[in-house]
Amino acid sequence: VGAKRLLYDVFYETLRTLSALRHLVEYSVDDGPGPVSKDQVRNYTGHLKLHEVTTDNTTFVEWTSNYDSPDSRAVGELCNPIYQALLQALKVHFDG
Repeated sequence: VGAKRLLYDVFYETLRTLSALRHLVEYSVDDGPGPVSKDQVRNYTGHLKLHEVTTDNTTFVEWTSNYDSPDSRAVGELCNPIYQALLQALKVHFDG
């Protein structure tokens, strides 16, 4: 917790929560391109939570974010494809 990283050379993030017990990761986006720059968005927090699906022994990944922005649509247009690609990469990694 408190670790900082630079993702894809444009997203500056800080790890806020890491809980193996709760299967939870939370991070802030401190700066980034365009609509997620520190001048355009405030209080951007991402939440990645894993949920066990007992009926078929799989895992449901819930990835959400909260932020204050004058242009929420632009933030979504930038971030949603990234989240989808990262979720797909996780699926490929674990499905083999």
